[in-house]
Amino acid sequence: MKNSLKRISGSLLTKNGLSFVEVMVVVALFLVLTVFAGPEMTRFSHTRKVNTLIRNTVTLLMDARLDAFKINSNTVVLFSNSEGKEDGDLNQITVFQDNGNGGGTAKDGVQQPNEKQTGFLSTDVLQGSSSTPARQSLLTFTTNFPDNRLIYRNRLGMFGGTIKVLWSGEEEGKVVINSLGRIRVEKSK
Repeated sequence: MKNSLKRISGSLLTKNGLSFVEVMVVVALFLVLTVFAGPEMTRFSHTRKVNTLIRNTVTLLMDARLDAFKINSNTVVLFSNSEGKEDGDLNQITVFQDNGNGGGTAKDGVQQPNEKQTGFLSTDVLQGSSSTPARQSLLTFTTNFPDNRLIYRNRLGMFGGTIKVLWSGEEEGKVVINSLGRIRVEKSK
């Protein structure tokens, strides 16, 4: 009996590599973990992207409000799509000083060539932009501002409104701005 135990333990100690059964057990465990953890990781990634977009939008709005006070002129927050149009899927935010530089009209809400752009945010960065321009954005905005423009006036107040953040057309959260320029975030889920 002693010799047989020595022989068994000796063969186990000198064995190199893994058997086919051991490899299959590891693969099966990996597949089971993937099946259960995969959807949760997708949901986590989705939530993280939406929260990041909302946080970045709030930061951009706060900077625009501060900029309007600092330069004592209007600062415009323009919501547009990738082609620069203010309709369809809005997935870009551009902030600029509306002070009439470059021969344009000050406080008209239209960016002239020499009016300084102070901020930019695109949802394509968060969702891994592809090189195909016709691709539909999953992460988009809708607003109730006239012409999708929010204008921070230097000291005269502004009009409040709402920016909705959408994922595949479903509302995920709102950024609400009151007439004093204060910002509040509401989560939809």
